[in-house]
Amino acid sequence: MKKSILGVLKWIILLMLAIVMLVPFFWLISSSLKDKTQFYSNPPVYFPIPMHFENFVNAWVNIGFFRAILNSLVFALTFTIIVVFSSALAAYGFSRFKFPGKKVLFVILLLSMMLPTQIMTIPLFLMFKKTEYDQYYITNALTILFRGSISYFF
Repeated sequence: MKKSILGVLKWIILLMLAIVMLVPFFWLISSSLKDKTQFYSNPPVYFPIPMHFENFVNAWVNIGFFRAILNSLVFALTFTIIVVFSSALAAYGFSRFKFPGKKVLFVILLLSMMLPTQIMTIPLFLMFKKTEYDQYYITNALTILFRGSISYFF
């Protein structure tokens, strides 16, 4: 009897967790099918009638969603290749060579991995803002490479 109650309780908890995790996904889909009046209505409309599937076409055509995806893909692939290559070089150097200060550099590497990304991102952004290069792709590239390049080694 006790085992069946625990089993039912386990399934109830799992079902509640599943609902908590699926509600944001439902809200995303529901909101994407609403028009502006339904989107901003109070109380909120959970099931939009009629459903506006043209919102997806507008996102692709008018907003330039394809260009944003292409930019993200180019940045992700480029920096993945660069980070994997530089990480392999650094890991090889640490594992195969003996040199003075190796332990100190390794400790600095480990300490830099403990820093949140924002600690380096914000100062780099401010530095590039002063040089008036804050609107270029190369600035984003350098920020991504320098903000945590030490912690990319592992």
